[in-house]
Amino acid sequence: MQASVNAFMRGGGDANLINIVLNMPELYALAAEEALRKSGEFRCNPVSRCEPEKVLQTCQDCRADIVLMHVSLASGFTVNERKALLPLLRAQNNKMKLALIGEPKISEHIERFLMVSTQARLVDNFYYWSNEPDYLAQSLESLYP
Repeated sequence: MQASVNAFMRGGGDANLINIVLNMPELYALAAEEALRKSGEFRCNPVSRCEPEKVLQTCQDCRADIVLMHVSLASGFTVNERKALLPLLRAQNNKMKLALIGEPKISEHIERFLMVSTQARLVDNFYYWSNEPDYLAQSLESLYP
């Protein structure tokens, strides 16, 4: 119900869906995409590899409102790779909302990066995969005016 009310408030129809780029491994993207599509508010654009050029191009092509990026110990999604990508995304579109998602307690280094990135306003929010899908969808929706 809330999804249809919000779509109506923004003018209704597919043109008013929130464009979100999901930059994460494919299995994670499928789970996130399912949760976000259920809300009726999002158009998902998955990018399963962390190739900065591909992420930036996808954001530009779909006019991304939000980018949700996985951070982990796996190559392509490490803290250092995210640190390098965040300023490129901000430079491309400073109105685009950036969010990180990771496993709770996977690493103190990642945990610290999630907190510091949010405090320093490098990202707009961070999430854990243990969050409920409905919470994730509602919270991401709240990032978008």
